[in-house]
Amino acid sequence: MILNRSYTPFSEQVRAYFENTFGVEWTEKYNRFLMQEPSEYIRVNPARTSTSALRERLLKQYGISSEVHPLIPNCLSITDTEGLAGKTIEHILGYFYIQSLSSMIPPLVLNPTEEDKVLDLCAAPGSKTTQLAALMNNRGTLIANDIAAERVKSLSFNTERMNLMNTAVMHGKGEMLSKVFHSWFDKILVDVPCSGLGVLQKKGEINKWWTTDSVKNLAEIQYRLLVSAAKMLCTGGELVYSTCTLTLEENEQVLEQFLKKYPFSIVPLQIPLPSGEGIALSENNDLKLTRRLIPWEVGSEGFFVAKLIKNDEIPFVQEAGRHHPEQFKTAGFKKFQKDLEYLHKYFGIAHHILEEYTYFVKSGEYQFVHGSFEFHPEAWFNRAGMKLGSADKYGNFILSSIAAQVFNTAITDHIYEIHNLTALKEYMAGGTVRIDSAEKGQVAVRYGGIIIGTATITPLGLKSRFPRTLRTQKIIFEAD
Repeated sequence: MILNRSYTPFSEQVRAYFENTFGVEWTEKYNRFLMQEPSEYIRVNPARTSTSALRERLLKQYGISSEVHPLIPNCLSITDTEGLAGKTIEHILGYFYIQSLSSMIPPLVLNPTEEDKVLDLCAAPGSKTTQLAALMNNRGTLIANDIAAERVKSLSFNTERMNLMNTAVMHGKGEMLSKVFHSWFDKILVDVPCSGLGVLQKKGEINKWWTTDSVKNLAEIQYRLLVSAAKMLCTGGELVYSTCTLTLEENEQVLEQFLKKYPFSIVPLQIPLPSGEGIALSENNDLKLTRRLIPWEVGSEGFFVAKLIKNDEIPFVQEAGRHHPEQFKTAGFKKFQKDLEYLHKYFGIAHHILEEYTYFVKSGEYQFVHGSFEFHPEAWFNRAGMKLGSADKYGNFILSSIAAQVFNTAITDHIYEIHNLTALKEYMAGGTVRIDSAEKGQVAVRYGGIIIGTATITPLGLKSRFPRTLRTQKIIFEAD
């Protein structure tokens, strides 16, 4: 009996490729796996909560049962399949990210620290970016890039939802970024666009367009992205190349071609999931050091992962017209002294917390990023860090809801506590909550012990300033 409602049989071309490359038995095992309902995993955001606390909260509030994954840190396996986790308040507020188990492996392999300058070259929608930021304790320098404008929107949404304070979002062609960031990054994730044969359990429509010609075209793009990343990495730096496909052409063959020309070595891998070694091609036996995750063996998507280290410098060829002027005029605490002093006096945010960040103005908006973030003098960003706030027409500083979420428990004054679900629903929908309060002006809004945004108390009630981008999500507020 087929349990997976979106099960799609292999197309003739996909089946022929699998049987010719991996054999008939392997292909049949994959086909049986596709018939099963996909497992759901969530990655807990340690900046917001603990794995045990979230597990208890999901069960108590919504009846969502889960189990702690024994091998992957901060990972919960949802043990029912009702798909409720993505509709919870906790999801909207960045307590967790819904992510496949296999997708969590490349960031773990790269393993960045807050001391590193890190690039996620093909970052949207942000699952791996947000995981990299968590591994870095939301410190250091993380740049997340994507070429597609619509995908950059989803990337920005997720960096905001998860409150990433060490991350800048870029919209650029990955193959060209090496003209700016030559030998600058310590670690780079190159999770390239691919033919997706590892994710057929969730995306059966791939069967409709997959051809060997499409694979060849993708392999050319993947190679160019890998070369660009190689030039951006400093000598001694580490690079992780990954795909969610299973073809030789997009995995081992791309690496084989790359290693012939560039001074890199493959690093042996130990990963916390069952995996098979890569397939050695005629000229490079080291390809066995890569890892291929087989869907039915890991209970998740198929993935290919390789880690490389850069052994020598790659000459830089200067090209005119490739560089961009610095678009962020950053400043320290003193330049924004007036507004930051207001935040200290009005909301009670301690000076030492305010001094952790770098502040700047972009398009009339006050923004802030953690002080450990290092700006490249010629880089351009859609945004860096989060929106701090803006000035109203009278020149008064208005704290943004996202900034209030970032400061959270550091806010000690002018807090309005929401106690009931009716008021919470109205607030998160962007409405005005009827309240009885003698206080007027802006407040931070708290629910369940955490700051969830800001609002203004007017004669009509508590006027919500909950972020518009988060209001569109369908939310369940408790178990039925």
